[in-house]
Amino acid sequence: MIKQLRTQIGMSQAQLADALGVSQSLITHWETGRRQPSPQLALKIVSLARKHHQKITMESLYAHHAEAA
Repeated sequence: MIKQLRTQIGMSQAQLADALGVSQSLITHWETGRRQPSPQLALKIVSLARKHHQKITMESLYAHHAEAA
């Protein structure tokens, strides 16, 4: 879900990491399902996605992560 969102808004992993104040390796962990974002970072992801006119909720972000694991 995060990779799909990131590509839809036209950001690289490095750009998303910079926008969220995290490392690029953390973005990779999220995208591969090894980790999930904290609630605070999930809120930032949702906010960023909405600024780019993407429809997403925190619930859908976490639900998709649970399905991938």
